This record gives sequence, structure tokens and C-alpha cells, in this order.
Amino acid sequence: MKLLPKDALLFAIAAPLLAGCGGGNSLGVSVVTPEGNHLAEFAYSQIQSAVTKVGGAVSSSGAYKIHLDTIDASLGEEAYKISVEGKDIHVVGGDATGLMYGGLSIAEQIEMGNIDAIKAETVTPSLKARGLKFNIPLDMRTPSYTDGGDSGQANIPAMWDMSFWEEELDRMALNRMNVLTLWNLNSFPSMVKVPGYEDCALNDVWRTTLPFDSSYKGTGADLVREEHYQEGNYEVVKTISVDDKIKFWQDVFAKAHDRGVKVYYYFWNVYTFGEHGNYGITASQDNPTTTDYFRKAVEAFVDTYQNLDGIGVAAGENMNLPKSGGETGGSMGSVGYGDEENETWLHDTYGEGVKASLAKTPGRQFEFIHRMHYSDANSLKTIWSDLPCTFSLSDKYSTAHMYAVEEPHLIDPTLETMEKGQHLFLEMRNDDAYFHRYGGVDFLRAYITKIPKPVTGFFMGSDGYIQGREYMDKEETFKGQLYQAKHWYNYMLLGRIGYQYDLSDDFIRAKIKTHFSDMKLTDEEVKDFFDLLNNAGRILPKSNILFYTGGDSWYPEGSWTNPNTFGYIGVKRLIKANNAHPYGNTLSIPEYVTATLNKETIDKDTPLDVINDFRDAASKTDALAQKLSSRMGQNKEFDAMVLDSTSFANLGKYYASKYEGVLELRFFNDTKEEARRTSAVAKLNEAIPYWEAYANDMIARYTDNVRLSRAGIFSFSAVTEEVKKDVNDAQNWKPRSL
Repeated sequence: MKLLPKDALLFAIAAPLLAGCGGGNSLGVSVVTPEGNHLAEFAYSQIQSAVTKVGGAVSSSGAYKIHLDTIDASLGEEAYKISVEGKDIHVVGGDATGLMYGGLSIAEQIEMGNIDAIKAETVTPSLKARGLKFNIPLDMRTPSYTDGGDSGQANIPAMWDMSFWEEELDRMALNRMNVLTLWNLNSFPSMVKVPGYEDCALNDVWRTTLPFDSSYKGTGADLVREEHYQEGNYEVVKTISVDDKIKFWQDVFAKAHDRGVKVYYYFWNVYTFGEHGNYGITASQDNPTTTDYFRKAVEAFVDTYQNLDGIGVAAGENMNLPKSGGETGGSMGSVGYGDEENETWLHDTYGEGVKASLAKTPGRQFEFIHRMHYSDANSLKTIWSDLPCTFSLSDKYSTAHMYAVEEPHLIDPTLETMEKGQHLFLEMRNDDAYFHRYGGVDFLRAYITKIPKPVTGFFMGSDGYIQGREYMDKEETFKGQLYQAKHWYNYMLLGRIGYQYDLSDDFIRAKIKTHFSDMKLTDEEVKDFFDLLNNAGRILPKSNILFYTGGDSWYPEGSWTNPNTFGYIGVKRLIKANNAHPYGNTLSIPEYVTATLNKETIDKDTPLDVINDFRDAASKTDALAQKLSSRMGQNKEFDAMVLDSTSFANLGKYYASKYEGVLELRFFNDTKEEARRTSAVAKLNEAIPYWEAYANDMIARYTDNVRLSRAGIFSFSAVTEEVKKDVNDAQNWKPRSL
């Protein structure tokens, strides 16, 4: 055990209004924390802020003494131990991050008015890695996979704004998130100068002025077209030299480390938009110049960012298609779907580039993460065996839809082929809901705590929406707000439960009460709000049970898929849809009708169970919202979270009536019983006002006609017309073979 360091500073904070601190006497808090330790200093700043919030002020002495200056490595990484001796509170960290987390825990207790309730405890992380998957739209010329959407274009300036990253990383630390993965198709021209290819480096930051439409490929291969480069078709959103760009990202990565956050940079392949044909570089892995450029670019990237913790790669959408195999597991790979030609190219570029860079800095800790996307786990063991660093894997845990089932088994093939002790990171994709604030505690707790034990941790994010700043909200208060700030409750639950599986409901309710401290909510109101969010949170996962497609074209928040796929998902498709979630333990509508008519024994949940769950969750949500209605109008964020919950309830009622209508129509199709058609028409008519209430609420609060990068151009009002057509389709339905 050791003190950090010998020249510790003593900070004193007076806290005269700390609840439970001597019956309201003017009491102070002093904090001992090491000088120059940025993680401990952040914890101190949060303690100081907490004391200020409860009525304190800086003082030269304090009765309560918090010692935040000791490391004991035997506790383990990111762990901490708190001990209490009278009014002396000692925090020991397993490392600097653990010390920070212990200090942040103290700050929380003070803000909750519970300094006298601080008790001895030792906390060890449940999951080693808890983080974000962040597609970063750097520039028109170096896009992310999400740049084809409105949120991507709106967020290009934010990516070059240090205040954005400072708040993002502060919030990650507060949520106990410790990994930031940044994803871009090819960032090299925007972030590094490559020896021998210097003219590929890009000054300034550009954004296209041309609208994106449905003609763009889902692979992202034509996100940048030649017309984008023509004068008048782009704007310069930031004037900055490539040297200053490099300094900017070096500072971002350093800031991440100051918050206990590791940074990994992911690349898709092979995209060469920013290079724009310079030196004969093309988007072909068969081009020797392209191969040489990528190898040298990777080396320069790892050289330039010495505080980068690792890189990730994928045999992605713009490589040569595999010659054989089929989709297995949670990715387009896992076992038997890789292509040795692609893997060899990745090794000869990214692998050799990493090797060349690490040879210059012996002992540097670095991690190479290979996605199981279009890859074969067995071939990786031989092709990548020569890397002089940690070789890890990442895989999609729930394909594109984390809000579905609590325990997906889609990564089982990867688990079976992993080597003992190898790191496996889960890519947890939320392409389910972009606008609504999600708060299903029960679902998230089950989803996270049931992660298989060999897994190292997770990255959460989406491909259909940039989780940067929010620009679609019509409420001026929320425009430009960090996505992580808007969805503070969801991110808090993900990070805190990932860090501490046994996080209690009582603690979560206390966080709610503190978050809305200006409202002075009663304990009963806090419980009602907690239950409101939890019941509303039951609805979204149910929308992925009877109709499920693992791809990110399916957008359950809108009952929609990309127009190039199906567009609106109506009765014509649902009446024959056998794609119930493979691990949802539920019969599809066609399966249920067939089993019922054949009088078969049913040992799974049925569509009626899903329909009843929708209605039960919606009914309870509405009742709780009504109980809280007297508090509306006092806090805009509180109002928005209640409205998001009642909006979810309307979506649930719509899905319930719609699926019941489809179920009845399928019975009519198979039996020709006219009463079934009549019932189907009635249920589909019943769905219309629920959707209208849902759509009208969303249109009142958000931009209606938006382009989502994976689901395409989407409009709540346009879907309303499609919902009405379902009734006509049922009225005119003729029984047929399906």
C-alpha cells in the first residue's frame, strides 16, 4: 500500500448544510488528494461540486476528512476500498482509476445528503470493460458508416470541438465507463501524415451540401461521390491544419486516460475516399500501392498516437466477398465464413503496420482487436499468430438489436472457438430507438448480468444514428445537448450495472431523486417515476420478438425498414412472417396459427402472450404517468422522460392491436371464417388512433422527416398513412397459400 504521491495537497470544503452532519451545525469537509494525478483531481472536483450543491463552501478546515491518496494493487484494477473511522473517510484504490471511482462514490453520497451514511465497503468491477461504440463523422472525405444520416452530418463540427469530448469523457467516468471505441471507415487522411504519401493528409474539415437519398449503397462504398468534391457542393466547417488535427486527437486521447478511459480505434476496409486517387491509391486490395499505403498509414497512426490503447479491424463491407460459407453466430462470421485472402491482406497492412510501430517502442502495451465480421475464428489463430501484442476479438452480441431478448446466444460459435484467456468484447448495438429515453432497469440488469463469463466487456452504440449531440429535438433547451446527457439514465444504468452487478434499485432511485433535486420529489414520487420508466422499458424489447431481423435496416421505433428493403412493415408481410426472434422462446404468428388449428401441444410463448405483455406494460405506464401528472411543467427534462414513457405506451398499444389484427387475419386466411376477418379489421382500426397519438407526440417534439443512416428517410406522419392502409388490406384479403 502506498500514498500518492508524497506532495499531496489538502483541500478543505465547508459543508454547513450536509444532511445528518451534526444537526445542521456548520461543518466542513477536507480532502487529501495527490497533486498532478488527474484522475484523483477529477474525483476531488466532483466532491467539491457535491458539497456546493448541498450548501457548502470552500474553507480552510473541515471536521470530515476524506483521504483520497492511497493505492493498493492487491485490490485489483479499478477496484476501491472505503473505510470509515469516525469522521475520517479513507479511500484506497486498486489503481488510479479505482481511486477515482472511490472518490466519485463519496461525492455521490454527499450529494445525496448521506455523508454520515458512508460505510466501509470494497467494490470490484463485475465486467472488465464497459464502454461506447462511437461512429465518428470526421469529414466529408473521411466519413463514418453513419454519415449518410442527418445526425451524422449535424455532428461533424462536434467531433472537432474539445468541449464535446471533455463532457463526453467526464460523463463516461461518472457512469464508470472505461472504454471508448471510435469507428471510421478510414481516418488516416484526417488524422495522420503518412511518410511517402504526405499529399493524402487533409487540412480543414469539410461537409457536403448535397442531400443523401435512397440511392446510396448500404455498404457505404459510395458515401463520397465525385460530385461531392465539386465546388459549391461542400462547405468548410472548420479551418485547421493537419498538424493541429493531430494535436487535437492526441489531446482527446490523453483526456480519456485522465478519466480512466482506454481508447481503441476501429477501421472498416477498404475505403479510400480521402486519398481521392492520390499516388494511384484505389479501393482495391489487389492494388500494391493501396496495400503499401495502408501498411505505412497504420504504422504512422500507431506512431503518432502513443496514448492509443489499441486498434480494431474488420474484414468489412468493401472487401472482396468471401468465396464460400454462410452467416453464423452473432456476426457475419464466427465460424466458417472467413476468407483467407481478406485476412492475409488485413495482416499484411494492419498487422505489419502495428508490428513495425511497436518494434520502435519495446514494452508498449497495445491491443489488437479483430471483429468476427466476415471472419473465421479458426483461421485467425494462424494468420495473426505473429503479433507482438495482445490479440483480442469482438463480436456483435445481439446483432443490431440489443433491446430484444435478455440472453441472446448469437455469439456461442465464437465462445466455442476462443482461446483460453483471450479477450472478447461485445458490440452491443442499439438500432432500436434513437429518440426515446430508455429506462428499463429490469431488462438492462438481466441483459448485462447474463453476459457469458468468458466475455471481457461491452461497447454500446449504433450504426443508424450518431450518439454525439442531439439536433432533432424541437425543444430549444435540448438542442445541441450531448446524446449521453439526454439519455443519462440509460447510460448510467449500462455503465453502473456493468461495473457493479448488485447495484440496488434503492441506489438507482436515490440517483433519480438527486438528479431532479430542484423538484424535491417525495419517495413515493421517485418510486413511481422509477416504475414508470421500468414498465415503459418493457415495450421496446417486445417489438423485436414477433418480427425480428438482425440487420440494422429494421427500425422498431418506427415499425419501419429501409425503403430499399421493405419500408413500412404492414399486414401483408407480417401475416406470413416466420422470423420471430430465434432466442425469444415465442412462436411466430404463422407457427401459432398452424399449431392451434392442428391442436398441437405448445411449449413456447405465443403471440397472445406478447400482445398481452404489450398491453400490460402500456396500461401500467399510463397509470403511473397519471399519478405523476401533477408534477409536469416544473422541470423540462422530467416532463420529457414522462412523455417518452407515455409515447412508448402508445407504441406498445399500437403493436398489440396490430399484431392481434394480423393474427386474426391469418386465422381467416387459413380457415376462411369471416368472423376472423371482421375481428382483424376491428383490431387494425383500433391500432390507428394509437399510432396517431404516438406519431403526433413525436412530431410535436422532434423533426419529423429525417434521414437515418441505416433505415433511410423516415417520417412518423408518412407511416400514419401506411398504418391506415393495413385496414384496407385486411378488408380485401383473399385466402391464399402462404
